[in-house]
Amino acid sequence: MRIYTYDRGRGITFTPREKRDLLITWLVLSFAFFMAWGGYAAPWPYAALFVLGISALAVFTGVILHEVGHKLESLKVGIWAEYRKWDMGLLIAFLTSLFGFLFAAPGAVHIMGMGTRKDMERIAVGGIRVNMLLAAALLATFFILGGVGSLATILWFIASVNSYLALFNMLPIPPLDGFQLMRLNFPKYIVYLVGVGVLFAVIQMAFFLLAYI
Repeated sequence: MRIYTYDRGRGITFTPREKRDLLITWLVLSFAFFMAWGGYAAPWPYAALFVLGISALAVFTGVILHEVGHKLESLKVGIWAEYRKWDMGLLIAFLTSLFGFLFAAPGAVHIMGMGTRKDMERIAVGGIRVNMLLAAALLATFFILGGVGSLATILWFIASVNSYLALFNMLPIPPLDGFQLMRLNFPKYIVYLVGVGVLFAVIQMAFFLLAYI
């Protein structure tokens, strides 16, 4: 495999095709989430737009920034990486959402070369780390707001989506991130798996505990 090195001093850059693929992924998955969550059945147009907006926010933070996290870690170690959408995966997401559930495999960041074992570990957990940091920050804000009000509910929901996606990606099944990390560093995989699991559980309990206090 040819290795495409990257000057780390340039920061993060995206090709025109990559920007297009990320945008298409965002739009298709936002609509798919909207359909899967029953947004089309909202009693008023503004309610449907609200659900669509929440769907778009959930996809942007949970999926788009996840993929950017992988790319950023790859660029940090000097290896070029680009996101590529998977048309069949997006089509499956769209079709399943019409039946009230969602199966999404929208695409992946393609690493244009090989680094050290440590480099590949960093790249493998890059997306999961983004989901975890976002979920933790949103949860903290949720607590600051006292868990009361529409904004707090939205923040909890987005945190929940991010923690769920992080947990899903930790499954030791190829081509998920968890499989890659388990293959590269099993102890580190266990640490991340436990961490993500605890974060997911805390987020779920936080909403229900505050709701009934």
